[in-house]
Amino acid sequence: MIPITDKLKTYLQEWAIYFIRSKDVIAKKIADIVENIENVDILITFNDSKKQAVIIAPILDNNSFNTDILLEKLKPFKDQKNKTALFVFNTSSNLKKVIADWQKLANFDIQFMIVFVNPFSNLDHKWCLFPQTHHSLSDKSSLETGLKSLFGAVGAITEEELDKKIK
Repeated sequence: MIPITDKLKTYLQEWAIYFIRSKDVIAKKIADIVENIENVDILITFNDSKKQAVIIAPILDNNSFNTDILLEKLKPFKDQKNKTALFVFNTSSNLKKVIADWQKLANFDIQFMIVFVNPFSNLDHKWCLFPQTHHSLSDKSSLETGLKSLFGAVGAITEEELDKKIK
């Protein structure tokens, strides 16, 4: 049996690639998408040779999906002025972890994006957050309320529901 985190990561990575490709259907700016290379889960190369590095972290935690470790993997791409992204499931625990690590995430890079995903939602399936931009535009006292509002627009999913729905 595949461990839950492996199963969730594989599913979310496949979902992310489908999402990335679908966003490019009209513009056709993507030259190549490669998985599991250069210490990231997805590496997108655009026609202009710029890149976007993507990390897939289904459930943020204090171990392998630790914020410090994930940002360290993305740092070489940030240093080269490339876009970076983190895809996570839209769980309450992931939202709490993002809020707890907000300062690190907001200070990382202006081109850094977090995509919260609930592929089984009857509402929208994802919401995107650029922490540095959000941090500079929002009132610090209402950060948690604002993020919870965005979170709720997609609908939360639990690890138990993910385990049942993803085979």
